[in-house]
Amino acid sequence: MVHVTAPDFDRFPRFAAALEVAQTAELLPGDAIFVPRDWYHHVEAIERFNVLVNYWWDAARVHHQLMLRLLALASLLLAAPASAKSILFVGNSFTFGAGSPVMTWNAKSVTDLNHDGVGGVPALLKRFATESGLYFEVSLETAAGQSLDWHWHNRRALLDRSWDIVVLQEYSTLDPDRPGDPTRLLSASRQFSTMFRGRNPKVKIGLVATWSRPDQTFPSEGHWAGQPIERMALDIRRGRRPRTSIERQDQLGHSGRPGIQLRDRIGDCGRQSLRRDRRGQDRSVGGRSLSR
Repeated sequence: MVHVTAPDFDRFPRFAAALEVAQTAELLPGDAIFVPRDWYHHVEAIERFNVLVNYWWDAARVHHQLMLRLLALASLLLAAPASAKSILFVGNSFTFGAGSPVMTWNAKSVTDLNHDGVGGVPALLKRFATESGLYFEVSLETAAGQSLDWHWHNRRALLDRSWDIVVLQEYSTLDPDRPGDPTRLLSASRQFSTMFRGRNPKVKIGLVATWSRPDQTFPSEGHWAGQPIERMALDIRRGRRPRTSIERQDQLGHSGRPGIQLRDRIGDCGRQSLRRDRRGQDRSVGGRSLSR
């Protein structure tokens, strides 16, 4: 194993490249940091006496970083008008939390349009909103391992109604058959945007990003094999932000064309999130875990 603070670059020549993209964070009293599953990290004390408490969020085999997802979605909800009441989630296991207790938790508090008894992230959001004094009618339409293109061709009849907020979550590689290819994403998101705005011109639509997958970058059979882990994140981001007629939502008032608000999940397409510490300095905490 490489020694992080005194690396032997002759034995571990690729560690130099890892250091170039490494993210660091200096935690002060009362601070917390989330380290995603399967991401290498190193902790170093900077005082003679330190107390650090760990909580293993994955202890119950919770599937993916549901809490990070909710934090990112909060920015979409806080920007919504006060009269917003209905929220729709469309996605796959990132949204319903497959294999975790959250998948069916508090399912009766939300409307599962597929009648699968799913709670997932929508149910968590419903509870957080209620405890904050906000009331939303939350609905979801989810299917394991499916893309937005699949939802458009197989479920749009369930979704074709008026919504105040819509949260769309695409497949983690953009296209299950052609990783990194945004063609189907662009087509499906444009069609969804037109449909939802036809029902409610004031609807707020969020396209939520996922993160780099180690199984797509480290194994030889992965599409991004042999490339730095952040390469996948950058390619996915590029696919979500092409030069097309889809406008950023804050430009809709000027263009008049259907648009979707592009939202990276906590930072640069799932690679890092910036926090400002008590001294006003920018600090970064990095990483995302594998999923579909």
